[in-house]
Amino acid sequence: MAHAFRKDIWRTIVQSRKRFISILVICVLGVTMVTGLRASCFDLRNSADVFFDSQQLYDVSIQSTLGLSADDVEAVSKIDGVQQAEGTWTEDTYTDAGSSRLSVEVKVLSKSGINEPYLVSGELPTTSNEIAVTQNYLDVSGASIGDTVTLEDNGSDALFKRTEYTITGTVIDPTELTNPTGPIAIRASASPDCCFFVTADAVDPEVADTFTTIYIKAANADGISSYSDQYTSLINTVVDNLETLRTEREQARTDEIKQDAQATIDEQEAEAQDGFAEAESQLADAQAQIDDGWEELNASKSQLAEGRQQLANGEAELEAQAQQLKEGRAQIEEGLNQVTEGRTQIESGIQQINAACDAQIEDAQAALDQGLIDESAYQAMLQAIEQERANQLAPLDEQLKTLEATEQQLSTQLSQITEGETALASARQQFEASKQEITSGEQQIAAGEKELQAGQTELDTQRQEYEKTKANALQQIADARAEVDDIEAAQWYIQTRDSNAGYTSVESDASSIEAIGLVFPVVFIIVAVLIALTTITRMVEEERSLIGTAIPY
Repeated sequence: MAHAFRKDIWRTIVQSRKRFISILVICVLGVTMVTGLRASCFDLRNSADVFFDSQQLYDVSIQSTLGLSADDVEAVSKIDGVQQAEGTWTEDTYTDAGSSRLSVEVKVLSKSGINEPYLVSGELPTTSNEIAVTQNYLDVSGASIGDTVTLEDNGSDALFKRTEYTITGTVIDPTELTNPTGPIAIRASASPDCCFFVTADAVDPEVADTFTTIYIKAANADGISSYSDQYTSLINTVVDNLETLRTEREQARTDEIKQDAQATIDEQEAEAQDGFAEAESQLADAQAQIDDGWEELNASKSQLAEGRQQLANGEAELEAQAQQLKEGRAQIEEGLNQVTEGRTQIESGIQQINAACDAQIEDAQAALDQGLIDESAYQAMLQAIEQERANQLAPLDEQLKTLEATEQQLSTQLSQITEGETALASARQQFEASKQEITSGEQQIAAGEKELQAGQTELDTQRQEYEKTKANALQQIADARAEVDDIEAAQWYIQTRDSNAGYTSVESDASSIEAIGLVFPVVFIIVAVLIALTTITRMVEEERSLIGTAIPY
C-alpha cells in the first residue's frame, strides 16, 4: 500500500516535473541571491578596509574655525587612545585644464604616511616644485607625467606657493574614493574634480605655522574592521577623550589668535606712530624752511629798499655834481674866452707898438737918406726907438704870459671837469645797472613770494591730508582692535571616518545591496509559493477521483 502510494506520488511529480523544477530553480535563485549579495557586501567592506589600512587612512580628523597650531597637535597626541597625530594643510582652489576649469583639493604628503595616496604610475613628489595628480586631471587636460600645472591664485587665502609644478605621478586619494575616477566610484559625490599632492616644502612659509587639519590614528585599531561595531566603539572612545580637550584648546587657540593679532596691531601702530612722527617732523622742517624763506625775502626786501633809497640819494648827488660840473665848465669856458680876448688885445697892442716903432724907424731912415741926420744920430734914434719898443712890449709880454698861465690853469680845470663828467657818466651807468639789479631782485622776491605762497598752500594741503590719513589710520587701528575683540571663539570639528564620503559610501552601498539581497529572496519565495499553490490546486483537480468525494460546502 505504502509502495503504491510512493509510486503514485512519484508518478504525479514526474507528470508535473516542470512545476516542481520551477519551484526548485526559484528557491535556488533566492538562496543564491542572498548568499551572493551578502558575500559581495562583505567583500566590499573588507576590500575597502584593506585599502584604508594599506594607505593608513585617518581614524579621526580635527578642523578648527581658527586653524590649528603645533601646540594643538602636541596636546592631541597625548590623549589616551591616540597612537599618532599629525598636522597638515589642504586648500581648495582651481586649475586650468585646457578649455576647462577644474576644482582641485591640494594636499600635503604625510611624512608619517597617514592618508598615503595610492601610486598608480610614476613617482610621488619629493621637491617643492613637484606634484602628483589624480587620473581625472590627466583625462580632462590631456596632460601627462612630466608636464607642468599651475594653481589659480586665491589671494590671501592661498596656502601653497603659486608656481609651476611638474607632474611626477598619478595617484588615487584614499579619502576620495567616490571621486569620478576613484576605485569604488559607485555613485557621484560633492568631491572636487581632482586632487593634487605636494610636499610640505610647497607650503607658503608665511602660513606654515597654522595647520588646516589634524589627522589622528587610533591606538589598537590595527586588525579591526573599520565597519565593525568594535571599531566604532574604539573610535567613539577616542572622540570622547578628545572632547575633554576641546574647550581648553579652543580657548588657547582663541587667545593665541587674539594675542598675535593684538601684537600685530601693536607693531603696526608703533610703525604708524613712527611714520606720524617722521611725517610731522618733515612737515615741521618744511614749515621752518618756508618761514626761513619769508625771513630771507623780508630781509632782502629791506636791503633792496635801502639800496633803492641809496640809489635815489646817489642820483641826487650825481645831479648836484652834474650841475656843479656844468657851472664849472661854463665858468672855465668864460675864462678861456676872456683869455682869448685878452690875448687878442695884447697882440693888437703889440702890433700897434711895432707899427709905431717901425714908422719911426722908417722916418729916421728917410731922414738919414735925405741927409737930415748923420749915421750916429740915426743909430741913436734906432736905439731909442728899440728901447721904447722894448719898454712898451715888456708889460704886454708879462700880460701875455699871465694869460698863457691862466689859460693853462683853465685848460687843466677843463680837463678835470671833463674827467668828472666821464666819471659822472660812468656813475650814471653804474646806477642804471644797480637799478636793474634792484628791479631784478624785486622780481625775484616777487617770484619767491609766489613760490613760498604756493609752497605754503601745498604744505597746508599736505598737512590736511596727513591729518586725514592719520585719523583714518588711527580709526583703522581702533576698528582692527574692535574686530579682534569680536573674533568668535575657535570651534573644533571632531570628525570620524563617518564624515568621509568615500568611507560612508562603501557602508551605504553595502547596506543597500544587503537590502536588495533580502528583497529578492522574498520575491522568489512568494513566486515559489504561488507556483506551489497553483500546482497543488491542479493536482487536486486531477487526482480528485483518488481523493474521494468532495466535501460539500
